[in-house]
Amino acid sequence: RSKATVSVLNWGVRTLGGLEAMPNLHVHTPYLRSYPIEDRLKGTADAEREIYVKLECLQASGSFKDRGVLRLCEHYHAEGIRQLVSSSGGNAGLAVAHAGRVLGMKVHVVVPKTTKVNVVAKLVTVGAKVEVHGQNWNQADEKARALVAADPENIGYCNPFDHPLMWEGHSTLVDEIASSGQPKPDAIILSVGGGGLLNGALLGLQRHGWSDVAVLAIGAVGANSFHETFTSKALQTLPAITSICTSMGARTVSDQCLPLAEAHGNVTSMVVTDAQAVKGMVELAVDHRLLVEPTCGAALAPLYEEELRAQLRPEWKRIAVVVCGGNAVSPDLLREYREKFGLLPDSPRA
Repeated sequence: RSKATVSVLNWGVRTLGGLEAMPNLHVHTPYLRSYPIEDRLKGTADAEREIYVKLECLQASGSFKDRGVLRLCEHYHAEGIRQLVSSSGGNAGLAVAHAGRVLGMKVHVVVPKTTKVNVVAKLVTVGAKVEVHGQNWNQADEKARALVAADPENIGYCNPFDHPLMWEGHSTLVDEIASSGQPKPDAIILSVGGGGLLNGALLGLQRHGWSDVAVLAIGAVGANSFHETFTSKALQTLPAITSICTSMGARTVSDQCLPLAEAHGNVTSMVVTDAQAVKGMVELAVDHRLLVEPTCGAALAPLYEEELRAQLRPEWKRIAVVVCGGNAVSPDLLREYREKFGLLPDSPRA
């Protein structure tokens, strides 16, 4: 365990011991027991489970990304940098744009052509300069890195997921669960794209000595680079992203995901279909009146699909789900997804 921790912290600008050195600009989001989801489980083999939701969709930019991005951008600001460049399918870019607005920094966001029109519009509204480049995130990221390389002394590079200061920021999510007054969860379920949220959660669990808390990492078919890496025990790169869960669209996860997962020793991986991810987002809207994107719905899918619930370990009596949020959604898009996957208003519940 110590080797993985040391390798991560040596990469960072400062260690987790300095976590209190900067004020938190992110929102301390609600951590609620979800009685509506529990009500769905009545009469099933899962009726005794307690379900909790960490509502990261209520962050200012719309997703958990605010935690890590603000931490990184605060560092750049303290170093005298006043311009930020981000490569993002949307959520990280919006978090960088929000950070730039809060900290008074210029923001240039490079997004791939797959980015939803409403996300690009939001970026412009927040004040970012938006450039569309490439067919996927990797190609957009290459362009972003080239922009930073042209003026590295004055531009801060904001990778959407792969920086230890971001993981530090994301780890505060576990701090808030620990201080919530609720019982310690037996398992945390979260979505995994590039691995920033996963890395942060694992570091947070490590800091609190919660090695007994399991982590279920969810990917989607066609956006499951962590699953491929985790099951093969070697870093894998997907040939392409084919899922509608575009915010999971990293063909390769952070190279620290596997070492941190192995160090924790209590991590499992699951892959859901696009239809199951959409059902998760649809049913959350019904249960909690919250609109999230399919990437977030993927983490909720195991609670709404009986065949996926059957894969949850029976000893997980208290389950915490990170409702990571996301901006690749709108009422019209939700309606489109419901029609595409046959999830009409009169569809039977799980």
